[in-house]
Amino acid sequence: MEITPDERKELRALREVLQQNPDLFKKFYLSECMTAVKQAVIFSELNDEHLRFLATRMKRTELPRGSLITRKGEVGLDACFIASGVVKRWVTIDGRDHLVDSFDRHSMGTLHLFNDQHPARFNAECTTDVVVYRLSKTALTELLEKYPDASAFIIKALTQSILNQSKVRAATPLLEQRAASHYSYTATSLGAFIDSFFRSAMNALINQRLTGQPQAWFPNMHIQAPTRVLYINALKRIRAQLQEVDVAGSPYPNIYRLCLSFVPGLIVCPMSSVLEACNATANPESLVTRWTRGYVPRCGREVVFGIGINQLSEWCIERSSFLGHLRVPVGSIFAGVVSGYLSHVPHNLSTLKLLEPSKSYAVHWHTLWQKSIPQVPTWVPPVNRDLAAKFMAVFLPVGVVRRSLQISGSFIVINGTIGFFKDLP
Repeated sequence: MEITPDERKELRALREVLQQNPDLFKKFYLSECMTAVKQAVIFSELNDEHLRFLATRMKRTELPRGSLITRKGEVGLDACFIASGVVKRWVTIDGRDHLVDSFDRHSMGTLHLFNDQHPARFNAECTTDVVVYRLSKTALTELLEKYPDASAFIIKALTQSILNQSKVRAATPLLEQRAASHYSYTATSLGAFIDSFFRSAMNALINQRLTGQPQAWFPNMHIQAPTRVLYINALKRIRAQLQEVDVAGSPYPNIYRLCLSFVPGLIVCPMSSVLEACNATANPESLVTRWTRGYVPRCGREVVFGIGINQLSEWCIERSSFLGHLRVPVGSIFAGVVSGYLSHVPHNLSTLKLLEPSKSYAVHWHTLWQKSIPQVPTWVPPVNRDLAAKFMAVFLPVGVVRRSLQISGSFIVINGTIGFFKDLP
């Protein structure tokens, strides 16, 4: 951003003022330090006299983006108070990075001043340029010796929050979930191979529900099984590569993360189309032709499935950690239900187009909402029954239970197998 002539004049005037009054810098830093210390939980009850005493004994440090203020497992000598900038706290659990909640988001290491042999519980990384003020244990000891009443203020502040905030809890946002650092092709391929048979059977049930005609249970498995293995491995690996793209410094990081989360599903959509075509035996076209049918809505479905099996599954599993070994199946079920519900309408449209390619999407949509008419409550006036049926076709679509069961089962099989055999190459 260019500086205007008026702003240049103001900067020159400011430099002259600072040259004539060098103590202004000291006063500003002192005030900045007292504000930073006051924001910290442990010192939030101290009065200005206590804060000024500490501020005169603290060191100001400017850290560039990407610096680590604390590193998990290391013993720090000083407590750090954030005056400006953004700091990300994270730990690696089971090979995956998780953002965490900590005792105090405005400071690091304050509790360690009372126990200087205790190692740090998390990494604190600067996601922007950061200004911190460092406080040594010696300075804190001097404060308590000169102002014995400060101990009461510290105890009061601690008792108000320490019980609820001292435990490190994994709380990574959905779009910031990260894949495990170790990727096992063997475990992923085994899970995908088993899932190919489960998915084929469930597809037969879903297609039967849509068309009213019996479907083959395991058609073209010589194509389905290897394609499914390639499909799941691609979803996982593409996501793992994309998560290395650094968007933290961009003006809209969450928008970039959201767009990147769409990419795996869009890339693997051709593989998914082949899998769907293998099950669509009612379509007399050759496999080479029919895999292209219903491609557009299938892209939307694959985006939802890709996010579901990657970020959403990990988000749900993380929130189910209190269940111990059950966290993977329970988290997978929740993620599968959500993914199945959100992806079912595009799935129905793509499947109907695949089975009957001569009909337009408008005709298939008409077929879908017509199936919901018998489900409309009798108290709905006749003039509004069609509108109610269209509403139900979107929010309570035909076959949504089977679809959700299919995806939940796939997530359990794939995530469970990967988790159980995670140490395989």
